[in-house]
Amino acid sequence: MRNRRFNVLLTTAVGLVLPAQLFPQHAPAPFPAQVGATADPRVENYLRLPMAFEQQGSGATERFVANGPGYSVGVQGGKIAIGVVSNPVAARSEAGEVPSGTARSRTLSLEFLGAKSTHALPQGALPGKINRMHGNDPRKWEIGLSTFERVRYPGLYPGIDLVYYGTQSQLEFDLVVKPGADPKSIRMKVSGARSLSLDDSGALNLSSAEGAVKIALPKIYQEIAGKQKSIAGHFRLR
Repeated sequence: MRNRRFNVLLTTAVGLVLPAQLFPQHAPAPFPAQVGATADPRVENYLRLPMAFEQQGSGATERFVANGPGYSVGVQGGKIAIGVVSNPVAARSEAGEVPSGTARSRTLSLEFLGAKSTHALPQGALPGKINRMHGNDPRKWEIGLSTFERVRYPGLYPGIDLVYYGTQSQLEFDLVVKPGADPKSIRMKVSGARSLSLDDSGALNLSSAEGAVKIALPKIYQEIAGKQKSIAGHFRLR
C-alpha cells in the first residue's frame, strides 16, 4: 500500500438462504441482489430491515446471535456460524393438503485465522426487544433483552477492526485496516461446506445439501478527502 495515511475498508456480504415460503408461489428465494425481483412489497421491506444481534453469554463465552427465516447467524470474534435450514416444499394434492416434510439443517463456519481474542463492542441499539418465557417460573424468564444493529471487534488483527452488520437477507462485515496495518494477515477458513467455488463475478460460493451461501467479492477502498478510492482485490482459494 503506497499511502498509509488513510484507513482502508474491506467490505463484503454473505447472501443467506431464505425459505421459499417467503416468496409468492414458492418462487426461488433470491440472493440480496435479486430482492427487488419479488412482487410482494411487504417481503421486500422485511428483507431490508437491519439484522438484529442479541448478546448471549459473557466473558469468554460471549457471542452475538441473529435469527431470521430459514437461517441463524452467530458471531464470536473472528468466528462466524451460519445455520441453514432446508424447507422442502411438497406439492399440493388435489384435496389441497400439503404433506409434511422433514427439515434438515447444517452449520457453515467461517473463521479468521490467526485472529486475536478481543472484546465485542455492540453498537446501534434497536427498538426491538426479545422476551423468553419458558416454563411457569417467572424468575427464570428473560424479559426485554436488547438487540443491536452492529457488533465491532477492535484489534482482531494488529491495526485491523472487524464490524458485523446486515439485513434480514444478508450478513455483512467490514474489515477496517488502519494506517500501517498489513492486510495480508487476513485469512479465512471455511468449514461445513460440501464444496467451494468462485463464480464469474469473483464471489465465493459455499454449497451444502441444505442450501448455498454466497460471499460477495470484497469491496475495497480508501476514503480520501471524503471520496472513495477503489482498490482491486479478490478471493484466493488455498
